[in-house]
Amino acid sequence: SYKTILLVRDLRDVMISYIYFAVKNTQHVWKAEGKQAQYQWLKPYTKQFMRMDMQQRILYLLDESKPNELKISASHFMHCVFELPKQQVTLLVRFEDLVGSRGGGSDQAQRETFDRIHDFLQLSISKEELLRIARQKWGSPGTFRSGQIGEWDKYFTHKTKTAFKESLYGKALIALGYEKDDAW
Repeated sequence: SYKTILLVRDLRDVMISYIYFAVKNTQHVWKAEGKQAQYQWLKPYTKQFMRMDMQQRILYLLDESKPNELKISASHFMHCVFELPKQQVTLLVRFEDLVGSRGGGSDQAQRETFDRIHDFLQLSISKEELLRIARQKWGSPGTFRSGQIGEWDKYFTHKTKTAFKESLYGKALIALGYEKDDAW
């Protein structure tokens, strides 16, 4: 028996975070011993990606004709969003509710979310201890790049917003309640 916590985040922020992650870690793929042959076919795409600016990278990731290995699978994500929560053993949690005020969110939402996680997992530690540990770990090295919600707004232009809205990600954004419609 298992339980699943499905952590969702504003997909626009996910995309920006992923771009930073991909750019930072692409160099490591080519330096990793024994990985060169395994990923050789991917090299032309990653070289192209590395030469792009942020706007071009966003549009590249939204383009369904590009290799799937370089991007977040929209169809897999949609399956997780719409199918997993139907299962009794799944708790849907928003990243924005976890970060608290230090990440641009609400401390009250953070406490309520960790209380839900505590109850869902039936943890033996107290709710206060769980929250203390979570707040202590927030922003520690290796947890995330910035941990701030809404950073996508610094990078999206009219063109990238339009492309996002027209993609499967735009539909998911509305389905998850991050936007009411595509008039954002």
